[in-house]
Amino acid sequence: MVQPNISHRFSSNEIIQILDESVLKNIKICDSSSNIDRDEVDGSFAGDKQEKNYRTDREESSKVNGEDLHMFGINMSWKASLFGVTGSSERRVWLQKILESLTSKFPVRVLTDFTRAGCLDEGISGIWTSGWVVVHKRTLVYYVQDGNVKESDLRKARCTVLQHSKHETATLSVVEKGPLILVDFPGQSLYLQMNTIKETMGWHSVIRSAAVDNGLSLDQQQLTREDIPTIVDKCINFVYAHGSMSEGIYRRSGANSNVTKLLTLFRQDAWSVQLTRQDYTEYDVSSVLKRFLRDLPEPLLTTELHSQLCEITAGISGSDRVRHYQNVLEQLPRINYNTTRKLMGHLHFIHQQHEKNLMPVENLAAIWGPTLMHVEGGDNLNWSQMESGVVSDLILLYSKIFEVDAAEMQREKQMQEVLERYHAANTTVPQSKPSGDLKIWIHLVNRNSNNCVNVT
Repeated sequence: MVQPNISHRFSSNEIIQILDESVLKNIKICDSSSNIDRDEVDGSFAGDKQEKNYRTDREESSKVNGEDLHMFGINMSWKASLFGVTGSSERRVWLQKILESLTSKFPVRVLTDFTRAGCLDEGISGIWTSGWVVVHKRTLVYYVQDGNVKESDLRKARCTVLQHSKHETATLSVVEKGPLILVDFPGQSLYLQMNTIKETMGWHSVIRSAAVDNGLSLDQQQLTREDIPTIVDKCINFVYAHGSMSEGIYRRSGANSNVTKLLTLFRQDAWSVQLTRQDYTEYDVSSVLKRFLRDLPEPLLTTELHSQLCEITAGISGSDRVRHYQNVLEQLPRINYNTTRKLMGHLHFIHQQHEKNLMPVENLAAIWGPTLMHVEGGDNLNWSQMESGVVSDLILLYSKIFEVDAAEMQREKQMQEVLERYHAANTTVPQSKPSGDLKIWIHLVNRNSNNCVNVT
């Protein structure tokens, strides 16, 4: 193991000399201060959480004066080296200076906080060419020759898979021919090829780990193109199709085993979850949506805006009520606002079917008020009544508060007609279990339009 002299600050030129003027392939971070096995230092770097803990019999090799080391690795064109320093801040400085000495393209905020960085011999996006790529938190930051720096939000990556090389990649100048990494975003697909198979496998692991690193908060979820959590979008779409006219939807609970199973699957990889009527009922899925939103550490409508929203429903009437709601809701973070709009549009549609599903706005508001606006302390009954009043207003005034245009209203009417025909047909035609699922993306109008739906 190489232990740099941490009391000395190297210049960029000195760093390049330390690297033997080799071409850098990868930089990795080992977030663990555990012992590192030198035999593990190769093209596959431990940048993801699953590859943290490496052990060796030579425990003293990972400590300096009794202190644990914070590790980072550098893979060059002909060898790999592992370095250790005694502090995470020290490690960040080293990584920033090394990457700055090799490329000046990336902004400082990326250089000071990244998981993995590397240069590609060839291959990113539609035309194969060389470039640099960095995993910065949950963002893939990259540029190719003579191009600008681009950023792709890995929360919106619909899949990250390894694909076998096709004939068009046969001319790539890599040491080992092997699989490609496909990262599929809305409106864009990135193909990445590293110098060796092991490097490619390591990059795939890091990129996929960042893409599916779902936390508890709303902004830590995998997202759709419209910045709506994928779990919310999938559940609402399923209930639209299969539960809009079901009696007691959102009041009746699903099977607890199915709800727990689905929440676990969504946490692991929301985009890979397939909701089928053969496996889950509309009550299972509606319960998943309620529990997910109820369990958020910060409620959807936020603690900060709670009192303002309650004051509107308690003391403001007429057209002023719509304007005040708009002013307050505009203070929500983008993901919260878009999710609220999607959910209220859905509940407005459910309310319109109340003659069939027996779920008028009063019933929906009593359920969803405490779910979307839960706060600690205070008079629980009083808070609950005002929270229900807020949600009732947001449902009934949905088209005015969110300024729904005529085209969207027409689409909703058409959807209702289709659902009525669908449910009428389901009452007479027996359902058979299919042999398997086929997932496709359908672009309405053209591929570059924002109208893209997932069909299973």
